[in-house]
Amino acid sequence: MNNNALHARSAAYELDMNDQVRDMLAAAATKDPDFQNSCMSHDLKRRIKWNWSDYATFDYPKSVDDSIFIHHPDAAVDVGLDGDHGPSGLFVQSGKDGRPLILVRSPDDAFLPRVHFTLLHEIGHLLQRGESTLARRLFRLEDDVMRKRFEEDACNRFASRSLLPDDYMESMFENQGVTAQNIRSIYDDDLNRWRSGSINYQRVSRPCIVRRAAEMMDDPGSVTLLNPKGELSIRAFSDGHCEYQPHDGTSGVSTAEREILSLFPKRLDHRELSPMQLDNLQEVKDAIHVSVAGSFSGRTSMHTLIVIRRH
Repeated sequence: MNNNALHARSAAYELDMNDQVRDMLAAAATKDPDFQNSCMSHDLKRRIKWNWSDYATFDYPKSVDDSIFIHHPDAAVDVGLDGDHGPSGLFVQSGKDGRPLILVRSPDDAFLPRVHFTLLHEIGHLLQRGESTLARRLFRLEDDVMRKRFEEDACNRFASRSLLPDDYMESMFENQGVTAQNIRSIYDDDLNRWRSGSINYQRVSRPCIVRRAAEMMDDPGSVTLLNPKGELSIRAFSDGHCEYQPHDGTSGVSTAEREILSLFPKRLDHRELSPMQLDNLQEVKDAIHVSVAGSFSGRTSMHTLIVIRRH
């Protein structure tokens, strides 16, 4: 793998990334034949800790900050989207008992989808550093920055695809393709199964769904999630890269997204509208398809989904 030929988002990068994630999923299924069922379960933490006990030590503390391994030179410390609360997860190849160690921040009020994503992300580190085929592909990268980026990117995609398998995503997009309305339906479907008491739900977060939806796009484009304050939560592109709210205090909303939202300011500002009333917010201009949908959190707070596809 040549560092000069391989850079983030290049065709070569995406080819190797797809190979890496495919092999990670295969390795996980080999180690744990029940892995996919576990990923679709509300009881993921317990099932992973039991089924993967031969491969690593798992712990779910309220905080990862005070771990003696937090500053270990070989530790992979992940912050996630809630960085204000400290690290969300940690992986180290050789823990206190000499075995691989995975820690996932899991306080009593933890948001379950985020915990599940972080857990699978850390398993991604375990696989890439412990499986020979995966490790060879990773450590052929001579540049430390590129190697870390590749490893983290593969962990994120592995976690997303474990929680939202290809066949499920394809079934949700088979009629209209990737639209804001279909993306919202995935979250609502997951939430409704949780509310109904189904034991086969995963409660995946909106950002995770947005990442996977962008990966499923046949045409170049992006999927954007704005929080109820109108600020960028995540913007995922069909080529695999993601953007998040900047740290400079700005909203992170792009000019194109502002122009799209300006077409429907009153509709989107009126929070008493149901998401179904936003379904007609679709336009096709100059071979660009735009769809907008609201996704409610509680009775008054609404997230906004914007999908831009270029044909």
